[in-house]
Amino acid sequence: MVTDDGVKYTGHFRNATPNGEGIVSFPAGSIYRGQFADGLPHGRGTMTTADGSTYTGEMAAGSPNGRGSIVFADGRRQEGIFRDGLLHGRGRASFPDGTVFEGSFEHGIPNGEGSMRSPDGSEVSGRWRNGELEKKDGG
Repeated sequence: MVTDDGVKYTGHFRNATPNGEGIVSFPAGSIYRGQFADGLPHGRGTMTTADGSTYTGEMAAGSPNGRGSIVFADGRRQEGIFRDGLLHGRGRASFPDGTVFEGSFEHGIPNGEGSMRSPDGSEVSGRWRNGELEKKDGG
């Protein structure tokens, strides 16, 4: 099936709507392979964007929701619980320079308890607010 705006879907249908396993490709270059419900990505799947970033995990209502991981084209990686496409809850973010943050996220930003490990092996743990260390453990 190809829509008027160039979206191409191949897969299972129910009541003329994508349901079950399928593949959808968008004119801008993104591709989703996985489960659909009522025409939207829903269930397990993999979304690869035109820039090469790839999300693998649970989808709900068309966006990453639930446990998953994303590898960005620039080498960043995030894994954990996603809500509306952003880390929300426990997760891990790693960066190309070797820096790793593990802890709580809200809307994709470190918030709550967590630890940041630098490439040199040093580590700081504590309470984070809006991505900034608010209170260091033991201090």
